[in-house]
Amino acid sequence: MIKWRYCLKSALLGILTLSIVLTQSSLLLAQSTEKETHIQQAELLTQVGRKQLNQGQAAEALDSWQQATKIYHQIKDTEGVSGSLINQNLFYS
Repeated sequence: MIKWRYCLKSALLGILTLSIVLTQSSLLLAQSTEKETHIQQAELLTQVGRKQLNQGQAAEALDSWQQATKIYHQIKDTEGVSGSLINQNLFYS
């Protein structure tokens, strides 16, 4: 009877451990995917801003780059923030 309880206890502990690992993995994947989506949005806004500037739409380009900067701030991407601020300086040049 003791062996049976030990086996059951071990099995339940294994199932619990597996469920925790799978849950954490899913959360990490979701966070990673969300960050990737934000990065793609910011990069798109940066490209749109460059196109707008080339078409003589400087104010619109500045707005696009400011939106990109906000996204980079939200995801704590310091390189992205720096790049966006450099782009914004083109407006004032």
